[in-house]
Amino acid sequence: MMVDSDPTDRTDTTDRADTTTGPTDSTEDIEPRLSRRQAWRRTPVEDNAGWSVFSYLISGMAFYGVLGWLVGRATHIGILFPLGMIVGLVLALVLIIFRYGRP
Repeated sequence: MMVDSDPTDRTDTTDRADTTTGPTDSTEDIEPRLSRRQAWRRTPVEDNAGWSVFSYLISGMAFYGVLGWLVGRATHIGILFPLGMIVGLVLALVLIIFRYGRP
């Protein structure tokens, strides 16, 4: 597995026309051509993956907690705030598993 130096660079360079005339140093012969989805999913291990997971958890709980609080305040149903936080936590866990847990 080849690790790129920039984990945020997800550009697909296989769509560009080959303008060189001599032999190239590309890894196209070694690695098969990937579709756009596979190229996006193939990310190197990030040094700050722990902080990314933590931020997904906090932001999911915060966003859906605020959304539940607003709906609960408008409808006078107080249980929607904790339910929104739980839904945000579950959705954040699904996103984390999809992003970091699958090969």
